[in-house]
Amino acid sequence: LLSYWTVFSTGDTIGCCLNFKNNSVFYTKNGINLGIAFRNLKRTLYPCFGLMSQGDL
Repeated sequence: LLSYWTVFSTGDTIGCCLNFKNNSVFYTKNGINLGIAFRNLKRTLYPCFGLMSQGDL
């Protein structure tokens, strides 16, 4: 698994996975799992995302 200190660059694809069974979160960089970022979250998770400007998708 890669470290969360990995450099991110223009063109990288960043993913976020919410595991609702065990209340954990992990991220991916270009499809590679970076490992669990948060685990045993005690509250309900509500996924959302934001964009820098209109048309960024």
